[in-house]
Amino acid sequence: MASADNACRVPPELSRVPRKREVYAGDPYFRDAWDDLRAAFGDGPDAVARLHRAASLVLRPDAVAARGGERLLRAVCGAGFVPVACEVFRFDRHTTREVWRYQLNIATRERIDVMDMIMPAGDALYVLLREDRAPSAVPAATRLSSMKGPSRPEDRGPADLRTIAGPAQASVLTYVHVADEPADVVRDLGIFFDRPERNRLLARMDAADDATDAVLKTLAEVEARSESSALTWRPALDRLEVLLADRTDATGLRTLLHAVRSGRSRDWQTLLALADRLGVAWSHWDRVAVAAELSARHFDAVPILPDVGHPTGLPAEPAPPSRQRAGEGMTSPPVTVERLAELKRLPADALRRFGLSDSAEGVRFAYRAADGTAGRTRLRTGIRGAGGSSWLPGDDAPIVAYSTPEALRRAAEVGYQIVVEGESDCWTAWQHGVPAVGIPGSAHWDVLTLDHLPGPEVFVQVEEDSAQTFPGGVADYVDAVVRHIRSLGYPGRVHQLRLGAHSDLSELHCADADAFGAELDKALAASRTAEEGTAG
Repeated sequence: MASADNACRVPPELSRVPRKREVYAGDPYFRDAWDDLRAAFGDGPDAVARLHRAASLVLRPDAVAARGGERLLRAVCGAGFVPVACEVFRFDRHTTREVWRYQLNIATRERIDVMDMIMPAGDALYVLLREDRAPSAVPAATRLSSMKGPSRPEDRGPADLRTIAGPAQASVLTYVHVADEPADVVRDLGIFFDRPERNRLLARMDAADDATDAVLKTLAEVEARSESSALTWRPALDRLEVLLADRTDATGLRTLLHAVRSGRSRDWQTLLALADRLGVAWSHWDRVAVAAELSARHFDAVPILPDVGHPTGLPAEPAPPSRQRAGEGMTSPPVTVERLAELKRLPADALRRFGLSDSAEGVRFAYRAADGTAGRTRLRTGIRGAGGSSWLPGDDAPIVAYSTPEALRRAAEVGYQIVVEGESDCWTAWQHGVPAVGIPGSAHWDVLTLDHLPGPEVFVQVEEDSAQTFPGGVADYVDAVVRHIRSLGYPGRVHQLRLGAHSDLSELHCADADAFGAELDKALAASRTAEEGTAG
């Protein structure tokens, strides 16, 4: 019988989370790779020191499909990491469950089903990295992990790897897998590779040469045998509609497609099943794009092993003021006017001109009535408004629509008003000299008054459906807004404004600020020719 002295012990330098060290000591994948690493480098401090300088990046099949791999590698290299080796491999359902074994307890069945659509869909690329900068108390793996960005798309910043990877931002489309700590580097090697492959990678762990060109060549080979896709769900639905155009046997599928597109249904499983039953040649990645957008996210629970820096884990080590600038640290930086401006690609001075200011809790700004008097104050604590915007506690001023006297004068000048949900689209519109008035949450459409609608036309923006922003569905929200406008006695024309591949004005601006005006004019013209929105 083996002695207790030979039992696996995870050194504290490999993880600062005691529970992880305890669990990994009995994890067979960690033990396999840890034994190989000790055989290669010994039991002394040299093995730990090598791991401290090592990090790993996995370009998942969704990153390959989005053709985001080279952008990701350039960003990682620019942050002081050097590729030293790579290996092509494939996920299967077992690998997927083992990699996230200690996090999938909070995943819904739908999320796991979508992961099973994504992960085995093509080759993945494992990249072993060496940190090329002065020694730091923060392990290389942890620093790289802090750059990947949150899984929640509304919390991702423009410099996060998951934002850089591709245009589609959905919770399950995370594009990259990054080991959080040195212990996770070890465990991933045990999961992904058999001993011969693992030992080849370990031999390169502290290599002095730069393998970037070889990695990019391998990536190009992987992409050449993989279908490309932007993974955006509305264009995916458009392509399905084209495929059904001449089908006389697809009435049920066509009806469900229209319900999904309008926000009346989120039943992606039946949509895909009907397409399969009819043998529709709808691409796999289009199916993934739709499923990723419409599927349920996580349960409101704590993972068995939270990510480093997760609020339910240990206190994070000190982080610099802005992760986006420094690329390190373990917690998201506080929301500031500067950070919001960076995300929205707007001048910070413009946001301050619109009334935004920094505070200890986040960014504050007052909603103002049509005559300019201050209404209730909004507090922005998240990058995206959904889940990160709330009324300032203790403020009992009236809830009003979001506007300014200048914006209302502009609406009277140009002859139309755009009604949006929230404040971000207002900032974008006002910066471009476009009128807009914001509804403070989809349930508060009744704060609109005739004073907000000074022109002969109103356009109600139709965003992508989101259960968090529109709990009853975006179609019901738009219908309620239009009915309310009519109930006010508004005599003008009311249109539904759709922006094609872009969900809202902010997204349209971020895609191409120079083309914003021309693209918006096209969308307004298209809305005028479409049937008027539902009226009561």
